[in-house]
Amino acid sequence: MRVHDGVPEYVVCWANESGADHDIALTESDISGLIRAKAAIYAGFEVLCQSVGVDLADVEQILIGGAFGQYINIAKAIRIGLLPDQPIERFHFLGNTSANGAYSALLCVNLRHDVLDVAAKMTYLELSADNTFMDAYTSALFLPHTDLECFSQRA
Repeated sequence: MRVHDGVPEYVVCWANESGADHDIALTESDISGLIRAKAAIYAGFEVLCQSVGVDLADVEQILIGGAFGQYINIAKAIRIGLLPDQPIERFHFLGNTSANGAYSALLCVNLRHDVLDVAAKMTYLELSADNTFMDAYTSALFLPHTDLECFSQRA
């Protein structure tokens, strides 16, 4: 622990130990941001499943795209309540889906038609206007979660 620029922080790795230009440190603000982000992501899973009448346990695959998914440790994400407590085999990384999809759609006319078909089947769910989301978000603002039954399998 140290105080840097008037802010208490925990040094995870000193620069001289890692060869980096600066120390890697966590502040209370960093942890608070992580908790808010994990609460929003988990609440999104919960409300999406509720809105279509599916139990999280019945979801066969959880697809993770983008840079976020590229570096996430599934077991640790489940432990803190970021991801639902499901078997690791159900999680699949897709990589940079937006860039790959845009590139593919530009190069293939048939794929553009597939994209339009999928888009026509999509439903928009406004989470910010739904009290269910705020309730789920508030419940998820803890490590790992207030509902320990949701995280009893592997946490």
